Amino acid sequence: MKRARVPLDVIIFKRCRAKARRVILEVKQSSWENFCNALTSNSKLSTVWNVIKKFSGHHPREFIPSLRQGSTTACNNQHKANMLATHFQSVSSTSNYEIAFRRTMSSLEVETLEAASEITLKDPQLNQLFSIDELQCALPTTKNSAPGADQICYKLLKHLPNDSLRVLVHFINSVWATGALPTSWCHSIVVPIHKPTKPAHLPSLYRPISLTSAVCKLMEKMIVSRLKWCLEYCKILGMPQSGLKNRRRTTDHILRLHDTVQKSLANRHHVLAIIIDLEEACDMVLLFKLVEMGINGIMFNFINSFLSRRTCQVRQGSPLSSTKTLENGIPHGSVLSPILFTIAINDLP
Repeated sequence: MKRARVPLDVIIFKRCRAKARRVILEVKQSSWENFCNALTSNSKLSTVWNVIKKFSGHHPREFIPSLRQGSTTACNNQHKANMLATHFQSVSSTSNYEIAFRRTMSSLEVETLEAASEITLKDPQLNQLFSIDELQCALPTTKNSAPGADQICYKLLKHLPNDSLRVLVHFINSVWATGALPTSWCHSIVVPIHKPTKPAHLPSLYRPISLTSAVCKLMEKMIVSRLKWCLEYCKILGMPQSGLKNRRRTTDHILRLHDTVQKSLANRHHVLAIIIDLEEACDMVLLFKLVEMGINGIMFNFINSFLSRRTCQVRQGSPLSSTKTLENGIPHGSVLSPILFTIAINDLP
């Protein structure tokens, strides 16, 4: 119709467009009905909200406009990926901190590594080799998320036969015992996510989501289960802490704050709230906190190796940026990140 501009083609085009719109509307309606009929009391709210957003036409931003940093402008995807990678590398750089702070952290790191060599475990089971039962318990909790640079996905791991699972457990235990992580496990493909309501042309306003190895994340799930057990059983986490606790949610603090405000308003009192935004370099104090809690040995060595020698590449469209080294910080999107962050801020209250 656009090429020939013939009236008959215009009529046919409008008929086809009307039919397409009608088919799409009917499919949307039937899909919505099927989705609603499948909902139960066990349905996840996150899944429901994601479907509602998709039906409402709200999709995450995939196209990144031209980026500007100083006098430099990145227009094509390759330049955008390199600019974002350079920014994420600069954020994790040790040079961002004052010299006195760096000296203190260097001496603290030496003391931490010396203290970690002394076996004062809270729970000796933390350092045992993994069993195939632990692996089979961790596998069903995985989601069909995007794979890392090795292109191994969870769906492939879920369909492995028992003999292959035993080989996988043996490989995981060899990594666990030696503390030497494969290079691919320390490398991540970073997908930049734009922060809502923020200008889209600044690299600093993109959140880095790391896609790491699925095998590594599976091992992380097994480690998290052990760490959660140790933190709960030995009562290491403080009472004000709600994250990663059974029968506790992070929304408990919001409800507690709301209740305090309502009571204070009714009694004409004042409420003082201190809200702290923590960013960057949580791992600089994390290892010291682990030793304080009595978590060392193989578990300490693995976490230390996991946070060391990390590299990344930013993906924008198809192109990948050059490989960048990350000096500090915990990977965004890692399975271990939430529990490590909880440990780092445990004594903050």
